[in-house]
Amino acid sequence: MVFTTDDQDEMAQNVLNVVLSKIRQLPISDRSLVVIASVEAIAWIAAVETTTHCRNNGLDRTAARERIDEYAMLFVSNADRSLPEKIALNQRSG
Repeated sequence: MVFTTDDQDEMAQNVLNVVLSKIRQLPISDRSLVVIASVEAIAWIAAVETTTHCRNNGLDRTAARERIDEYAMLFVSNADRSLPEKIALNQRSG
Protein backbone atom coordinates (compact mmCIF):
# COMPACT_ATOMS: atom_id res chain seq x y z
CA MET A 1 0.00 0.00 0.00
CA VAL A 2 1.35 3.42 -0.97
CA PHE A 3 0.33 6.46 1.02
CA THR A 4 0.23 9.97 -0.38
CA THR A 5 1.48 12.96 1.57
CA ASP A 6 -2.12 13.89 2.37
CA ASP A 7 -2.75 10.37 3.71
CA GLN A 8 0.39 10.59 5.83
CA ASP A 9 -0.60 14.02 7.13
CA GLU A 10 -4.05 12.73 8.06
CA MET A 11 -2.62 9.67 9.81
CA ALA A 12 -0.13 11.80 11.72
CA GLN A 13 -2.90 14.18 12.81
CA ASN A 14 -5.07 11.26 13.92
CA VAL A 15 -2.23 9.78 15.97
CA LEU A 16 -1.49 13.17 17.52
CA ASN A 17 -5.15 13.64 18.46
CA VAL A 18 -5.29 10.22 20.11
CA VAL A 19 -2.07 10.85 22.02
CA LEU A 20 -3.21 14.27 23.22
CA SER A 21 -6.61 12.95 24.30
CA LYS A 22 -4.91 10.17 26.28
CA ILE A 23 -2.48 12.66 27.85
CA ARG A 24 -5.42 14.70 29.17
CA GLN A 25 -6.69 11.62 31.01
CA LEU A 26 -3.43 11.05 32.89
CA PRO A 27 -2.33 12.54 36.19
CA ILE A 28 -0.20 15.61 35.59
CA SER A 29 2.88 13.86 36.98
CA ASP A 30 2.68 11.20 34.23
CA ARG A 31 2.13 13.54 31.30
CA SER A 32 5.77 14.48 30.79
CA LEU A 33 6.69 10.79 30.52
CA VAL A 34 4.08 10.30 27.81
CA VAL A 35 5.39 13.31 25.91
CA ILE A 36 8.94 11.94 26.07
CA ALA A 37 7.78 8.51 24.86
CA SER A 38 5.79 10.14 22.06
CA VAL A 39 8.80 12.15 20.93
CA GLU A 40 10.82 8.95 20.84
CA ALA A 41 8.15 7.28 18.69
CA ILE A 42 8.07 10.25 16.34
CA ALA A 43 11.85 10.07 16.06
CA TRP A 44 11.60 6.46 14.89
CA ILE A 45 8.95 7.38 12.32
CA ALA A 46 11.11 10.25 11.05
CA ALA A 47 14.12 7.93 10.82
CA VAL A 48 12.18 5.46 8.68
CA GLU A 49 10.87 8.28 6.47
CA THR A 50 14.38 9.69 6.04
CA THR A 51 15.83 6.29 5.19
CA THR A 52 13.12 5.62 2.62
CA HIS A 53 13.41 9.09 1.11
CA CYS A 54 17.19 8.85 0.75
CA ARG A 55 17.07 5.33 -0.68
CA ASN A 56 14.36 6.28 -3.20
CA ASN A 57 16.27 9.39 -4.27
CA GLY A 58 19.74 7.85 -4.46
CA LEU A 59 21.11 9.95 -1.61
CA ASP A 60 24.06 8.83 0.48
CA ARG A 61 24.55 8.69 4.25
CA THR A 62 25.88 12.23 4.36
CA ALA A 63 22.67 13.53 2.79
CA ALA A 64 20.64 11.43 5.23
CA ARG A 65 22.54 12.87 8.20
CA GLU A 66 22.01 16.41 6.90
CA ARG A 67 18.28 15.72 6.49
CA ILE A 68 18.09 14.29 10.01
CA ASP A 69 19.98 17.27 11.45
CA GLU A 70 17.66 19.67 9.64
CA TYR A 71 14.55 17.94 11.02
CA ALA A 72 16.08 17.80 14.49
CA MET A 73 16.74 21.54 14.49
CA LEU A 74 13.24 22.29 13.19
CA PHE A 75 11.71 20.05 15.83
CA VAL A 76 13.73 21.58 18.65
CA SER A 77 12.92 25.14 17.61
CA ASN A 78 9.22 24.34 17.14
CA ALA A 79 8.99 22.33 20.35
CA ASP A 80 10.61 25.12 22.33
CA ARG A 81 8.04 27.57 21.00
CA SER A 82 4.80 25.69 20.68
CA LEU A 83 4.68 22.19 22.17
CA PRO A 84 4.00 23.34 25.74
CA GLU A 85 1.40 25.80 24.43
CA LYS A 86 -0.36 23.12 22.36
CA ILE A 87 -0.44 20.71 25.28
CA ALA A 88 -1.83 23.42 27.56
CA LEU A 89 -4.50 24.37 25.00
CA ASN A 90 -5.55 20.75 24.56
CA GLN A 91 -5.75 20.25 28.32
CA ARG A 92 -7.98 23.31 28.68
CA SER A 93 -10.25 22.28 25.80
CA GLY A 94 -10.63 18.71 27.10
